[in-house]
Amino acid sequence: MDKLKEIQSKIAEMKKEQLLLEEQAANIIDQEGGEASYTIRPAGRHVLTIGEELIQDQCAALVELVKNAYDADSKDVNIAIIKNNDDITISVIDHGHGMSSRDIAEKWLVPSTENKKNNRKSPSGRIMQGRKGIGRYAASILGNSLVMKTSTADGIENTVSINWSEFAEVQYLDQVKINVVSEKTDKDPGTSIVIVSNGEESAYWNEKKIDKLKFELKKLIAPKEIMGQLDKFDIVLTVEGFGDIDIKEEKLDAFPIMQFYDYRISGTINSDGKGCLKYETQKIQNAIVETIELDMNEETGCGDLSFDIRVYDRDKSSIEGLINRGLKDPISGRYLTQLEAKQLLNKVNGIGVYRNGFRIRPLGDPEYDWLLLNKTRVQSPSRKIGSDQAVGYVQIQSEELSGLEEKSARDGLKENYAYERLKSITNQVISELETRRFALRRKLGETREQDKIEKKLNGLYDYTELKKSVDNLLISVC
Repeated sequence: MDKLKEIQSKIAEMKKEQLLLEEQAANIIDQEGGEASYTIRPAGRHVLTIGEELIQDQCAALVELVKNAYDADSKDVNIAIIKNNDDITISVIDHGHGMSSRDIAEKWLVPSTENKKNNRKSPSGRIMQGRKGIGRYAASILGNSLVMKTSTADGIENTVSINWSEFAEVQYLDQVKINVVSEKTDKDPGTSIVIVSNGEESAYWNEKKIDKLKFELKKLIAPKEIMGQLDKFDIVLTVEGFGDIDIKEEKLDAFPIMQFYDYRISGTINSDGKGCLKYETQKIQNAIVETIELDMNEETGCGDLSFDIRVYDRDKSSIEGLINRGLKDPISGRYLTQLEAKQLLNKVNGIGVYRNGFRIRPLGDPEYDWLLLNKTRVQSPSRKIGSDQAVGYVQIQSEELSGLEEKSARDGLKENYAYERLKSITNQVISELETRRFALRRKLGETREQDKIEKKLNGLYDYTELKKSVDNLLISVC
């Protein structure tokens, strides 16, 4: 240990000498002219900027830490938010492979490292969720102090302590010294991160934000239709010190792709533009499942795609039909009331985009209409669906195969050619459902009153002018 400290001291002295020589050279050039080369030295606030500017909020920061746990091959991640007076302690614990001191020095402490970009699979074969090398710095917006303890299979535990305020107090990033303490342990491999916040930082957390976090984590996890193909990964949440909203080690399940629906379209489209979809409806009993063969005569431009989109009519009789077919509360198991059924649809609606078992947020949030369904519905409300009527997902491939790249700020996909193709193809799939939905609703007499009267007029003699007048009158009052 003494030898190590001696080496570290010599390295520090050499750096000081180098900086002094660079400063002297700069002074000479300023006075006498000449040429010199310099290195880019990130400011001390650079790390804080990564967290503050690129991570949307505290909930998004925790999502990034959850992804890190998945990349570490952990079977679960345990999140605890504990309130004690004005302090909030947040812990994120996984049971993954942990990090060696070298991993910490060369990967975890290196902003924007390309480690996960170059190594796309974890040791156990999972597709890495992290890619930009910035997720770990999301911790800086969760609280001012961080202690990380990480153990590896060789029986060594490494401890890192960081006070983020130090980065704002120095001129350059390399002036902050972070110690890594290594010692023997009999602990199983894994990593625990404990963050403490106070003052304005801790004031963020309240009932509304806890609900938002639960929503984000439940939406993060892919539906069982996708997760069935992937390794098991549980998210467990504990909340203490908040009174009535406290949670004791609740395992969060993904929002269900509901068993009951009015219309459904599902299937795959391969990268060559050929695919097969299934259309089905529960509006009528024993309805035939229709197979739709597709050939787009060109490549998708965004890789292989998999769809499962379920659509709901929101009128009173349709909601009653859902309940009569067995729509129940996903937690209590009891039948829902009309109001509760609408509230459930309001909460879970949205077409999410998933890659390797995790949602790319905010695609799939109820208020984020990335397919512009509401805009097109205004033009033809009888034929088109709104974003609040759809629940489902699109599954995409890796960035290398699809060209669909996540933004650095983790707020969606880059608006490139592949993304435009994804939107276009998804809308084409929805259009196949809309065409069949409109035909069925018309048969059942569920389209707008204007459509019903128009049908009757078509069966009469040729009263073209009268029909136009009625059409105009209906348009003005509908």
